[in-house]
Amino acid sequence: MIIRKDDLEAAVEHGVVSAQAATALTEFTLSRSKHPQAVNEHFRLFSNFSEVFICLGLAIVFSAFKGIFGIFGFEYIVIGAIVYWLSAEFFVAKTTKMAPALLSVIFSCYFAVKAFLYFTKISPFGVFEVNETNGVYIFGSITVALAIAFVRFRIPATLALILPSVAITGLFLIGTTSLTDPTFLWPIGVSGVLAVLIGVWFDSKDPLRRSRQNAYAFWLFVIGSPMAVHPLFASIWLNADMANPTAIIPIIFVLAIIVTLLGLILDRRSLVASSLVYFTVGLGYASNSIVSDVATTLAITSLAVGVFVVVLGVLWYRLRSGLLAILPLGSLASKIPPSK
Repeated sequence: MIIRKDDLEAAVEHGVVSAQAATALTEFTLSRSKHPQAVNEHFRLFSNFSEVFICLGLAIVFSAFKGIFGIFGFEYIVIGAIVYWLSAEFFVAKTTKMAPALLSVIFSCYFAVKAFLYFTKISPFGVFEVNETNGVYIFGSITVALAIAFVRFRIPATLALILPSVAITGLFLIGTTSLTDPTFLWPIGVSGVLAVLIGVWFDSKDPLRRSRQNAYAFWLFVIGSPMAVHPLFASIWLNADMANPTAIIPIIFVLAIIVTLLGLILDRRSLVASSLVYFTVGLGYASNSIVSDVATTLAITSLAVGVFVVVLGVLWYRLRSGLLAILPLGSLASKIPPSK
């Protein structure tokens, strides 16, 4: 709720607040407006239960469409794509219900891709064979459909679907069949790094996080962070001598600290969260080398990681403020969210 100037004057007139208090409040508000304040990362997918209810209805209709097209012929599946596209048009243009709009986009893209696969005679089962050329067409078409929907509707959460699709398309292009092959990590890592860099760019355009660019950056960081961080840590494990895993524990800890500091600087907790798994594994190995008891190791590791997360969450802005104070950011300071 926003208190307007005439509301404040009326409050003084009716004796709700004194004139001195009203003046002090006005001056305090004006002084705050001159200095940008730190803003938490906003996350909103559902604004109320009405959206959940509508999404339930959209899902039921989707299930009905699948049954109808199976009976009358899949050549009519394009109708489903059109219906849900028009549904997304309605929710975006006539309402503020982003969750139903996003679900409509997902269902529309699903039917559009199914129609593409049907009319081009591409088997969707080829997706399970890593060297199968069809996989490129399948996930490539998913990427294109989602990208078109994003350009049209600008729903931020769509980015969370596009990124994995791009990475999987890259995996099929490379054609690696082994999860232990470091080449397997390249499409994931490159996609993640690009996502984070684009997220940083969006943040630089809106450091106070007041526009939709903040939502774009949020989803890019949420999906891009684990995609960027995982190949970095995983490549260390793959190239390490597992007969002596303690040799890589210091490296894991240093990388986790670097990622945490980067998350603090950019004010993006998803970067920190994405490295927690590896930080936990490294801490577990370190504890086990000292205690040599599985139950005790798990207890110590869980306690240490839990305390670390809680303390970091509570002291986030204090730590960030102190960190930014000692870093020579110069003109870059205006491109990142304020620290306090």
